[in-house]
Amino acid sequence: MKILFRFLLLTFLAINLASCAKDSKEEQKKLIQLTTPKGWLRVKIETTTGNGQWTDVTGNLTPLEVDNLLFFGPNYVWWEDEGGIKFPGDPQLIDHGKYSLIQDRTQLLKDNGELYEILELSKSSLILKTTKNNVVQKTTYKVFED
Repeated sequence: MKILFRFLLLTFLAINLASCAKDSKEEQKKLIQLTTPKGWLRVKIETTTGNGQWTDVTGNLTPLEVDNLLFFGPNYVWWEDEGGIKFPGDPQLIDHGKYSLIQDRTQLLKDNGELYEILELSKSSLILKTTKNNVVQKTTYKVFED
């Protein structure tokens, strides 16, 4: 009986460790894609009020907002940089905080409470969806190229 118990315990531990290693690799892959050192440039913002139709509202950005860059660090910190166009005297760092990947790394949660669904994440593209003031917003980013 003790031998059977030990065998079952060792089997459980082996399966659990293998599962943790797989989760760790998936998290590492997401982090590598998310934490590009060049930053993410916002290229498109769309909104919907729930009717399924997306409306492009990118044109509502001011020239000062168009070149802002979003960064995610591998140590789970994020920051938004003003980019090249800014008013003299304005800080270069717009906002910053911590983030975590949740729900099997399909969602990104900022420490300020903002929750984003990760619709797409690749080496060159990031699409995040969130709800603000009862409006669903989808933002498309591409890796910034000098």
